[in-house]
Amino acid sequence: MGESLQQGLFEGVFRRGWPGGSADLAPVYRDAAPFLWEGLTGHLIGKSFVRRGQRLNMGIHFPKPPRRVHLQPEVSDVGLMGPLADEGWLIHFDGMTTLHWRLKLLRYALSRQRALKESGMAFRWLAWMRKRLKGTNGPGFREQSPGRERQLRAVLDGRKDTAALAQLTRALALDAMAHNRLANLTDGFLALHCRPDEAALKRFDLTSEDFTAARFNGELRLRYPALTAEVSLPGDA
Repeated sequence: MGESLQQGLFEGVFRRGWPGGSADLAPVYRDAAPFLWEGLTGHLIGKSFVRRGQRLNMGIHFPKPPRRVHLQPEVSDVGLMGPLADEGWLIHFDGMTTLHWRLKLLRYALSRQRALKESGMAFRWLAWMRKRLKGTNGPGFREQSPGRERQLRAVLDGRKDTAALAQLTRALALDAMAHNRLANLTDGFLALHCRPDEAALKRFDLTSEDFTAARFNGELRLRYPALTAEVSLPGDA
């Protein structure tokens, strides 16, 4: 859904990972394909469920054993992976609006400029993760997929460049052609109704609350006036 059409924060669809990995994305996403990893703007690493009482240290994605336990280096670097739960899905809003997404990327990129310049190094755990998840090999830097790295480079290089920012945004906000092609795939979208705004209004007995994209973007502009100016596009709510 394009930003100009977005009214509420939780409108839109949830994409599944691309069944062909990172190959053959161009027919759907065209010039935005390089910004994706297996059809997503983020990654497919997911999160872990762990039983209570286990002697494990929880990481962002995977649990790790106590430091004194000896494991193979690639396991101790990444964490312990259990079986994948195909019957459930963890959904994620990579950005509440496209302006929010570009701003988030810019803030992160500015904080990691040195790492970006040094990217291209082979980080052992990322290579192992791609192999385990059948992803693609390619240049990257710690904790980033190749698609995310290109997003960060694009938002750094494309500040105030509306054409470059629009190309980047097409990776997140689907145009009609990309939406229709994904909709025709069996596993293109998750058949899921997820409206946290409706649940919040009901749960807390609220008569009204402003969950609009315009209100959210307005708050971003007040908090980050200089940075939002660098990544704004005509048509932003």
